Amino acid sequence: MAEKPPSSGASPPPQDIVTGVTEVVNAALGVGASLAKAFAQATAAGVPVSAPSEGAGPLNAIVHYGVAAVTNVAGFLINSAGGIRMGTSADAAPAAASRAVLPRVHQGATLRIPLSIENPGEQPMDNITFGCSEIVYLGKKTGSALSANNVRFQPTTLEIPPHDFEKLTLFIDTGADTATGRYRVKIETGAGGVITIVEFDVVQAGEQ
Repeated sequence: MAEKPPSSGASPPPQDIVTGVTEVVNAALGVGASLAKAFAQATAAGVPVSAPSEGAGPLNAIVHYGVAAVTNVAGFLINSAGGIRMGTSADAAPAAASRAVLPRVHQGATLRIPLSIENPGEQPMDNITFGCSEIVYLGKKTGSALSANNVRFQPTTLEIPPHDFEKLTLFIDTGADTATGRYRVKIETGAGGVITIVEFDVVQAGEQ
C-alpha cells in the first residue's frame, strides 16, 4: 500500500476564521471612519461636511473625512501679530445647515456669509483689514467669471481686544451673466496673512 505523500504546505485557514477576521477589520475601520467624521465636523465651524461618494468603503471614508479635517484646521492661522482665528459665526450656522453642502447664490444676487474673527492673543489687534487675494472659478460654464472686484467686506476695518472677537461679513456680488458653478475665495489680512478659504456655488436665477 502506497504511503500518502507529505503535505507541501500549510493548509489554508477555515472559512469561518477568515470571515471572522474580515468582520473584525471592517468593524475597526468603521469606528475609524466615524471618529474621522466626528473630527471633521468638529473643525468645520458649523458648515456641513460633505459625505464621501456613494458606496465608498470605510477606508475611503477615513481618507475623505481626514482630508476635510486637515482642510478645516488649515483655515485657521495664529500669527505673530497676536493671532487671528476665523470661522462662521453662530448666526451663520442655521443658514449653513439648511443648505445642501456649500453656500450658494443665484445669478444677479449677492451672497452674504457672516464670519467671526477672534483674537486669542494677549495684545489688541488694531486696524485689521481684509481682502480677497484670489478667486478661482472651478466650473466649466460659459459666462463672466467672478473676480476679486466682486468680493467685499463689512466692516472694512476691525479693532479686536485681547481674547475677544468681532463679526465680519463677506459679500460676493454676482451679475446676471455670471458663470454658474463653484468658486473658491482666498481671504487674507492687509498684512498678507492668509486666514481661510471659502467655497460657494453660483446657480442659475430661479433655480431651487
